[in-house]
Amino acid sequence: MSLNRAPREAQLDHIDSLVNAYAALAGYLNRVQDLEIAISAAYREALSGNATYYHFPSILGPYAKPSELNISKAAWIAQHVLGLRAFCVGNRIVTLRDKQFGSPLVEQIAELGLRPKTVKYDAILPLVQPFGPQQRLDALFVDLALNVVFPLKAVWVASGNARIRQIPGPSLFPPKVWVERIDIQRSPLASLILTQWILSVAFPGMTVRPLLMVIDSEGWNYQIHETRDLCLRQISLDRFALDQIPPLTSSVDWLKGKRDLDELQRIPEIPAKNRLNRLPVDRATRSYMILDYLWELQKDADRLVVVDVPEIAGAIRQRHLIVYPIDLRRHDIEDCLARGGFVERTRYDGSGYALAPSGVARAVIMRQQLNQPGPYVMDVEDAEPHLLSPIRHQARLWAAYKNGDRVL
Repeated sequence: MSLNRAPREAQLDHIDSLVNAYAALAGYLNRVQDLEIAISAAYREALSGNATYYHFPSILGPYAKPSELNISKAAWIAQHVLGLRAFCVGNRIVTLRDKQFGSPLVEQIAELGLRPKTVKYDAILPLVQPFGPQQRLDALFVDLALNVVFPLKAVWVASGNARIRQIPGPSLFPPKVWVERIDIQRSPLASLILTQWILSVAFPGMTVRPLLMVIDSEGWNYQIHETRDLCLRQISLDRFALDQIPPLTSSVDWLKGKRDLDELQRIPEIPAKNRLNRLPVDRATRSYMILDYLWELQKDADRLVVVDVPEIAGAIRQRHLIVYPIDLRRHDIEDCLARGGFVERTRYDGSGYALAPSGVARAVIMRQQLNQPGPYVMDVEDAEPHLLSPIRHQARLWAAYKNGDRVL
């Protein structure tokens, strides 16, 4: 620090950051080596096995709702079953902006290169609203080669439910289905009917095959029903007996193929140049996309790189071919990454964000997890160039910024 000027953070209204830095230094001043050993051990542990579903939602911290995690799990399973990428996980089916209706689902398919027809939402919505459709779709799968789109809604049940079969693994006499009979609310079915109508009008050349997935909230059993021929008249009651629709496939079929249910936890084998595009596009994946983008800009820079939200959103959309509505950006950046301490809003340079040291660590570890073919065997020393050095460098850049140095 220069002796002839005080750091900007020393101003009374911003002194909290300086105090936090001082407290961290005082707490570990005589234990830096122990801290490095602990970080190196955590690094080794993170890379000690194949990356699975459970590695990625952890970035959401304690703020993720169980329903959000179950939806992500449903999208993860469906990617394995369909062999397609899960877009629009948890996205709204219909939005209203500037008094104009639209659909992120239509925008997503258009992002992949198809030109949509005009959808008259005012004519469709009043027909479905009395049936209480849920506002969000759980996942959208697009097969451009076959001109097929699969919108998906999921419902989950506890494995202890008396109507649910327990199928822990392959059996000599497997049952025909996992769920024999279950009554579900009509709202997810109404959502699928609404989505089917919208996408059929927007893309008349595509076949829309809506899917209802039942998943085990505690395990990895699943059952998928196609609701393409379902009409509103059939869901006039509040509850619907799902056995009226024969299952398309289930975890029973998965086990019949001599595959273990644990395989569903692994990263799906979907062709993609950027391996982040093999993950369902949910809040955890989008958050990692942001960290990966910021790290790509920051890793070779000698100043703190600050990027505003519109630029981040535009880059993520272009790099990963995803639609990125404003409400999702706020949840990803403010509620996840900033709250978790992975990015920090700069105080003196507009409303941009920059990677925090913990964000650097997450980006580096995530890249290793996605790019390695299997468990990574490494020495303690490997953490120094790959993780510890980038963390220290980012901390110095933040200190320089708070001392008054400019940013990129």
